[in-house]
Amino acid sequence: MASGGVVEREQQGVRADLARPAQRALAAGLEATSLLAEAERLRALAVAQLVDFDLIDGHIAEGYATPERHLIHRGNVATKEATRLQRVVTFCAQHTLVADALEAGEITVDHADVLRTACHVVGADAFDNDVLDLLAAADHVELAVFARRVEAWTWRKRPSQTGDEVEATFEQRSLTTQRDVFGGGRGQFQLDAAGMASLELALDTTPDPADSLVPPRTLAQRKADRLVELADFANSDGCSDCDDDRCEGAAVGEPTGARARRGASVDVVIDLPTLFGDDFDLDDHRTGDGVVDWASIRSELSSWGHVPKRVLSQFFCDASYRQLITSGPRVVLDYNVATPDISPALRRAVQRRDRCCQFDGCDRSWDWCDVHHLVPKGRGGPTNEQNLALVCRFHHTLIHQGGWQLTRRPDGRLLTTSP
Repeated sequence: MASGGVVEREQQGVRADLARPAQRALAAGLEATSLLAEAERLRALAVAQLVDFDLIDGHIAEGYATPERHLIHRGNVATKEATRLQRVVTFCAQHTLVADALEAGEITVDHADVLRTACHVVGADAFDNDVLDLLAAADHVELAVFARRVEAWTWRKRPSQTGDEVEATFEQRSLTTQRDVFGGGRGQFQLDAAGMASLELALDTTPDPADSLVPPRTLAQRKADRLVELADFANSDGCSDCDDDRCEGAAVGEPTGARARRGASVDVVIDLPTLFGDDFDLDDHRTGDGVVDWASIRSELSSWGHVPKRVLSQFFCDASYRQLITSGPRVVLDYNVATPDISPALRRAVQRRDRCCQFDGCDRSWDWCDVHHLVPKGRGGPTNEQNLALVCRFHHTLIHQGGWQLTRRPDGRLLTTSP
């Protein structure tokens, strides 16, 4: 019995030791959230006090040219945040009930910023008439809920834009892109209401299947892939060169072979430094009498296997191309014959056979798929029905750049293999 009691006490001690870190972590978390809440309260109080400071141009007395510089230097505030805080301060100076609510801790600075935006939209008079109701809408709700309430109030007050404003919004439409050093890029856009509605409808997509072989994409990644698919579709040649039965005889929803028809040929210009992934000096490939040793260069080309080939091979897989190899802007080393294109009839046959992406677990429709060479053209793979299969752009990228493989079994079925 004594031995059993000792064991039980030891087990209780172990459980207590295990519980202590969890209790400390729980206490630390509670303290952290209390500190964050207090920080928000102090921030609101500081902005409320800055209203009076701003009314007497206190920043000038402190030796600063602008209120923002005062906040940045004395308050250790980031430049962008200093600009936002000063806008809230100016707004509160014009609407003292908001400043009082800040000082009393009834709202946060973020609440005040939402009110500032709403006031700018509807005008000061309409805002002042309902300011007490708007402040009450912030009571015991999350900021996101409060913002939705204020937005609904804004639209009730001003349900439609004037014709001039609609026209101005349309005139301000823009889209800019910027390439990065690796060929990718980023961009930003601004659209009017009709354009935005059309874009959102076009980019609407569903999540990846839960049982997918690859990690599921985020919604943002799905939308990015959708945007590129739309660009690919816009860049296709359509069916101006198609047979009659492709347009007239095909039923609605039937593959026509028109999608992904990129044209007869593309010229790909590759400078040798890019090709080899390092600096290339033509003088390193000259004979003793100064003549360029083309055999030496071709020998070096045969061992090429750097990253650019992986990236470009995905595009080459479903397009005809000529490869132009240069050394500098004026010296052309090689310009080969165009690779065979996938004929409209063959493309249509593959689309009708496969119907959708052939990557295991994917059901992306044929009209958003590339025609993939199972054995790459660069390794002697033929452009025929047995060596072709439909894959969506996402899985096409995984195959060419992620190490996945798609191979055809003797019975004709396809096998998806992970890296």
